[in-house]
Amino acid sequence: MQKVEKTVDPDCAPTLDGFPQGSDDFYCGLIRPGGGAEVTSQMLAGQAVKELALPLPQVSTAPPRGRPGMVGIRQWFWLNGSGQWTTKSKRVQVGDVWAEVTASPRRLLISPGGGLPDIVCDGPGTPYDPHRPPQEQESGCTYLYERSSAGQPRNAYRVSVTVVWGATWRGSGGAGGPLAPISRSTSYALTVAEAQALVTD
Repeated sequence: MQKVEKTVDPDCAPTLDGFPQGSDDFYCGLIRPGGGAEVTSQMLAGQAVKELALPLPQVSTAPPRGRPGMVGIRQWFWLNGSGQWTTKSKRVQVGDVWAEVTASPRRLLISPGGGLPDIVCDGPGTPYDPHRPPQEQESGCTYLYERSSAGQPRNAYRVSVTVVWGATWRGSGGAGGPLAPISRSTSYALTVAEAQALVTD
């Protein structure tokens, strides 16, 4: 079996993208699986990361998406859909050599747009129930816009929703360890209107 000329780094851990950008052949001092070199669990871990299917966030809001938000009224955010907040794993094996990557959602980040500070949610958010009084409902995943979206590009805030996943890997021969967090994001436009006070004589 062909040996690799580059030095193997036994402490090298797979990157989130599997293999370094701009290097299609070498990874952690080793050749990709199928490149003619001896396959290691580190190499397979990199492949498992590439094949790990983590969903893009499916976010629901109150007021509902497609309707304008209001200045002074909290905008609710929560994840909606199966598999949005569950542990995912991917195992890759070649002969007796194997590696498995496991990722679990850690937090939900809401970037309200317009340079406003992010919200950090510890969980997937709490769905808003339109059949219950607002004062009886609570969520740690809301944002209170203090200004309308007038003057923003296309007169709308560009909201970004990101799920941050914590990941680890393990492999044959006792190899394994933590990986850097993995993020999946989606974004959409949100119009925020300013309520006009009605003055009567």
